[in-house]
Amino acid sequence: MNEIINQIQAYDHSKFKNVSLMEQIIKKYNSLDSDTQKQVEPYMYVVYRGKFDSLFTSANYIQAISWGNKVVCHERFKQERSDNKDHFFIEDVNSLLVAYLENKNPNLLSKAKQYIQLIKKVPAETSNLGTIYVKDISILNSIKDNSLFTETHFIVPISIKSLKERIHISLQDNIEADVTCVALPAQNVMHQYEGNASVIRDQDHDATYSVSSWTITIDRYLSCEKPSPIDSSASIMQEYVCKVINKVIDKYRVKTGEYWVKNIYPAMIQGHSIAYRAKNLIFRNILFYDRGGITISSKQSEISLTDNNGSVVDDPPLYIKLFMDAQTHLLTQNLSSSVLLLNIAFENFTYAVVCPMIIKLSQGTYNNEFYLKILPYKDYFLKDYLTKDQYEDAISKKIIKAKGMSQYAIYKLLYENDPALQQKISKNKLTGLISSIRKNRNEIAHGNFNDTMLKHNDVTRQMQSFDKLVSLVENK
Repeated sequence: MNEIINQIQAYDHSKFKNVSLMEQIIKKYNSLDSDTQKQVEPYMYVVYRGKFDSLFTSANYIQAISWGNKVVCHERFKQERSDNKDHFFIEDVNSLLVAYLENKNPNLLSKAKQYIQLIKKVPAETSNLGTIYVKDISILNSIKDNSLFTETHFIVPISIKSLKERIHISLQDNIEADVTCVALPAQNVMHQYEGNASVIRDQDHDATYSVSSWTITIDRYLSCEKPSPIDSSASIMQEYVCKVINKVIDKYRVKTGEYWVKNIYPAMIQGHSIAYRAKNLIFRNILFYDRGGITISSKQSEISLTDNNGSVVDDPPLYIKLFMDAQTHLLTQNLSSSVLLLNIAFENFTYAVVCPMIIKLSQGTYNNEFYLKILPYKDYFLKDYLTKDQYEDAISKKIIKAKGMSQYAIYKLLYENDPALQQKISKNKLTGLISSIRKNRNEIAHGNFNDTMLKHNDVTRQMQSFDKLVSLVENK
C-alpha cells in the first residue's frame, strides 16, 4: 500500500504532468482488494482529477464524465478552493453537454445545468477557461432554441461539375441541409494542368480525371461517434451526409443527363473535417475524422481466381450478379432499385435453377414449359372482341402466349417434389421467405408506392431472405 501512496505523491509533485505514472497508479489501484482500495481511496483524488483533465484536454469527453463523477464524489472535492471548483465545473459541463449531444441522455443535460449554476465566478472571456465557459452557455442556449449545426467538409471520388449556388435539401425527420460542391482535378492528373483549370471527362464514372469537394451544413447536432443503426462502420452523421449528397446527385443526373454519375456511401468519405456550431460559435472542431476500415499488411493483398484443379473459376450465374448489384444499391441507400434488382435476381433464380430442379425431381411429370399456362377463354381480357375459335387459332399461331405460374405456385411444386427441402424448412416458412423477398416489389414497379417509406433494415432482411432461400435450394 505504501508503494502506491508514494507513487500518488510523486504524481502530485509532477503537477499532473506524468501521465504514464498516472496510468500505472490506476492500473495498480484496480488490482487491489476492496479493503486496501478503501485505505488508498483518500489519496486518489489527485489521480482522478488528473485523469479527468487528461481526457478533457484530448477531447475524450464521454470517457471524461465517469472520472469527473469520481472527482465530485470524493471527500477532497469539498475542500477545494472555489476557483478550482469553478475550473472543474466549467470543463465538466462542457464534457457533459457534448456527451448529451452524442447520446441524448437527459440526465447528462440535467447535471450540466446543475453544475453551471454552481460556478461562483465567471472567468474573463479572453482566457482559455473563459472561452470554454462561453461555449457552455452557447450550447445550452442552442439546445433550448434548436440552433445547433453540424458542418463537414470532404472530398469524394465523384466526377461532377461545380454547383453554381448553395443547394438546400430537405430529408425525412425534418432534417434540413445546405450544400456546396466544387469540382477539382484528381490527384493523378493535377500536375498536368496549371492554375485552377477545370478538368472534366465525359462518362467519368470512376472519377479518374476529377473529384468533388463538398461542404454540408445540417441544422442539428449529428453524432460522429455513435454508429449508424443501419451500418455500424459509419457514424450517424455520415449516414445523413450520404443521404444529402445522393439527393443532390439524383437532381444533378436528371438536370445534366450525366447518368453515369454514381451515388456515394460512407466508406467513400475517406477523411473529413467536422465543425459543430451553436449558432455561429464553433464549440467542437475536428480537423480530421475517418471511420473507414483499413487493413494494413506487409504482405501483398491478393486472391486466386482458380479452383482446386487450376482452372479459372466459372462465370457467376445472372441471378448472383443481379443480387450483388442489388446489394450495391442497398449500400448507397438506393432502396427502390435494390428491391427491384433483388426481385429480378429472385425470378431469374426461380426459372434458371428451381424450374429445372422440379422437372428433374418429378421424373417426367413436368416438361420444360410446365410453368406456362394458357388462360381459359372465359378469363381472357379481350374475349368480348374474339370468338372462342378465333382465340384458339391465335393460341395455335402463338399470337396469344402462355402466362407463367406465380412464384408461390412454383415453389409449392418444388416443396412437394423435394424431400430434402422438406427436412430443412416448413412449407409456411418457405412461403414466408418468398413473401419477404417480394415485399413492395409490385407496388414499386407499378408506381403505387412512396419509396420514402422504405427502410434500410427492411430491405436488408429481404436480402437475407433471398440468400437463405438460395442456400436451402442449392444445399449449401
